[in-house]
Amino acid sequence: MDVCFYEPDEMLAERLLDYWMSHGLEKYDVGYYSDEALLREVFVTDKVRLWILDDSMRECLPEEGNKNILWLSNNPEAVDAVFKFRSAAILLQTVLHY
Repeated sequence: MDVCFYEPDEMLAERLLDYWMSHGLEKYDVGYYSDEALLREVFVTDKVRLWILDDSMRECLPEEGNKNILWLSNNPEAVDAVFKFRSAAILLQTVLHY
């Protein structure tokens, strides 16, 4: 899989995925998870090129391997994450940069 996305706010996730899939990510294999337990399971077993994960998952996931993770945060001041309430276009550019 190319990209796996986890966002607990399903309405936000749906809007972002709709935009992303029609503006640049349609050629990629994209998976979405809203279930935290399932995400934990696939995080360990699945080979994914880019994980896009809600910042709340930092402490919940094992720190194994060099996983390529783009963290999405509720905090616009976060230094090591992207503010998830920016425009979908800006977030898409960040994802494509990875």
